[in-house]
Amino acid sequence: MAEQMMKMEFQDNIGVGLKRYFNVHGQVSKKALGAMGLQMINNIVNGSPKEPVVPPKLMGFLRASGSVFVGSDLVGDTNSGGAGKPNKGHSDKENVVTVGFDAPYTARMHENTWTPGPVSKQSGNVGNKFIEKHLVADGEECTELYAAIHKKEMDGK
Repeated sequence: MAEQMMKMEFQDNIGVGLKRYFNVHGQVSKKALGAMGLQMINNIVNGSPKEPVVPPKLMGFLRASGSVFVGSDLVGDTNSGGAGKPNKGHSDKENVVTVGFDAPYTARMHENTWTPGPVSKQSGNVGNKFIEKHLVADGEECTELYAAIHKKEMDGK
């Protein structure tokens, strides 16, 4: 009796497609995360519709010392030629967004209760917990921004 054999050969096309998708997704995700971080620091420094509180202002040093990182990459800062000195180096995991201020008194102004001085009073809406309050109030806005950028970019790929 003769044996019958059937030979089947497969080509892995899905692996190539998935590799391409995740490569594009990683690039798009980093762009969207950066935009989300920049929006958050803008809301912190300038106030937002959901949370008007901003950092105190005397000479603008604190407000001009903000920076945004995605992973270890600097994506922007709040210094437009002012006295502030934003952090230019930071190390973190690839998809972690870090928004922070590099003034020596940032933590004290954020954590403690204090009375605004005349320049801060004139600026308006200054207060403590200026980062924390925006994370709570503006988190949904930033998440929606991330999703919108991600969708637009992935639809075009």
